[in-house]
Amino acid sequence: MTQENLKTTFLLITLVLLCSTAVQARAAYSNWAIPEQIEYVNDGILVSGNFGNPSNCSNENFLFISRTAAGDEPFKVMTSMVLSALTSKREIRMHTTQCFNVSYHGKNVSESTTAVFIR
Repeated sequence: MTQENLKTTFLLITLVLLCSTAVQARAAYSNWAIPEQIEYVNDGILVSGNFGNPSNCSNENFLFISRTAAGDEPFKVMTSMVLSALTSKREIRMHTTQCFNVSYHGKNVSESTTAVFIR
């Protein structure tokens, strides 16, 4: 291979890797599930349950609501809905937009800052 071909091949491989990383974390809806545990950690709420892996993160069945990213008022409303679902054994689902690293647990989980649904 010539040096020009090597450069072209390297650029193509780099482009493919960058695109596949960008597609990896995506906006999606979680599965409907009853919250099993709620924990305040990393300035947010970590919720566990059979939610699946909507944003294709490293760890499934965890959803995170960041107080900082959501804002104080939306965070309070979303947290209240999750707590209500936990105590009444009702199903919730969340719209997730990206992955979030919960450093306290070393987990990379789906993050929701926009929507919680309860039924």
